[in-house]
Amino acid sequence: MTKKQYLKKGLKLKRELDHDNDMLRELKKSLDMIQAVRLKERVQGGPLKDDSGIVEKMNKIVELENKIRSEMLEIEDFRIELSKKINSVKDSDEKILLESRYFLFMPWEKIADKLCYSLSHTYKLHGRALENFEFCENDSK
Repeated sequence: MTKKQYLKKGLKLKRELDHDNDMLRELKKSLDMIQAVRLKERVQGGPLKDDSGIVEKMNKIVELENKIRSEMLEIEDFRIELSKKINSVKDSDEKILLESRYFLFMPWEKIADKLCYSLSHTYKLHGRALENFEFCENDSK
């Protein structure tokens, strides 16, 4: 694993977590709609349908919530490890850049604004920061 791949691990974990949270919201929303329909049927005296669909969605929600908890723990462990490594970088601009990008997940444009540099200079600074970032391939899990 290269330095860049290691640093991007946090971004990848964050994207996966965001996606799973989106999926969870949609599942819960669809479950809410099902419950509203079922309540309406009962009030009007209509027939009760099989609950297997609801139970299946609830099981998916529980599985997804467990997966999200696990992903959050993995991200937190990675952030603790990453924070220690970034703190070893001597140059403050490089440190800010690495923290902003790989810890706070900021886009390049915001990082450039934060550092008061052009976008192209920020990319060059990133290259230098990667060179100065201490990383042993054995450190990664």
